[in-house]
Amino acid sequence: MDARNTQLALEEHVAAAEALLPAWFVPRMMREDWVYGLVMDYGSIIAVERVQAVRQAADGSLWMDVRLAPADDYWSGNYDPSVFGAPSSRRQASINCAHVAAAFELVDHLEAAHGEAPRTHST
Repeated sequence: MDARNTQLALEEHVAAAEALLPAWFVPRMMREDWVYGLVMDYGSIIAVERVQAVRQAADGSLWMDVRLAPADDYWSGNYDPSVFGAPSSRRQASINCAHVAAAFELVDHLEAAHGEAPRTHST
């Protein structure tokens, strides 16, 4: 698939996701690799690099397919233990959207708190 078709396919996925979950972070987190934090309703933060899709299950629940950020990128014991990243090289996950209380740019938060430069990630 060439770059133009890839971009068109991405935009179709983003539009479909926005129809299901109209929040600012959906298009941003689908288009840009970064390290984002999803605050879960039980208090933990899941660190993700990208939302890959938003899907509606047969029961009507909404799910985000995500690529988790590697656990050792920023926190590996040096930061808040409530931040969860991928503990292995298998970084794909699905998250029930009903449990997401907030979303924010985690890299910027960690950089400000600890004076470290953010890492960039390729697609």
